[in-house]
Amino acid sequence: MHAVIDAMTPPFNPTDANLAPGAFQSYLNGVESANDDVSTAESVLTPLTDDRFAAADALKDKALRLKDHVGANVAWKKYVKAVTTAADAVRGYRAPKKPAAPVPGAPVAPPKRARQGARSQQGFADLEKLFGKLIAQIKKVTGYTAAANSELRIVDIEAQDAAFTTLNDDVSTAEANLDEAQRIRKDYYDGENGLREKMKCIKKAVRSQYGAKSTQYAAVNAVKI
Repeated sequence: MHAVIDAMTPPFNPTDANLAPGAFQSYLNGVESANDDVSTAESVLTPLTDDRFAAADALKDKALRLKDHVGANVAWKKYVKAVTTAADAVRGYRAPKKPAAPVPGAPVAPPKRARQGARSQQGFADLEKLFGKLIAQIKKVTGYTAAANSELRIVDIEAQDAAFTTLNDDVSTAEANLDEAQRIRKDYYDGENGLREKMKCIKKAVRSQYGAKSTQYAAVNAVKI
């Protein structure tokens, strides 16, 4: 649209200065910047989301190992039931499904703001709580020990739990940033005085200045909105 109105002779001269080629180009620059901001926010969120799914699987794997570690020591027999119950709760928990990977060659759906959002955050927070309860049961085991390289020491599983908490917070922040970037982009396109409205007004202004049967109007009218 900008290229069309910028090349018009005599020059396109709308009464609304915001529709003039220079001002319209400035707005388009803002649109492009908003698009870039969304892409950047997506590039931050995607690896964090992948990392969190992997970390959730790691918690479940660790729960099984802790259950076996306690169950393998006869001296800890009286703690086995409580540890097993807590470990099974972690292992049986179903985290929100990971979004399916795009199929090569398949049509790409328009981006949506709605993702799992708060529900997803709550889901992973629930998993974190279940792992915390497992840690609490492990701490009740009198004389609990584990080899330094086993990653089953209390200090190890507490660090793993803390890392998962941090990852949850990072994903939450990244999701909020993406939501805000998408909101701003949507306003650029569909908000009051947004791109769609500006383009409609440009068509009317061109028709007003050059006439409905002019080549200028035919050119802008061919641009789909």
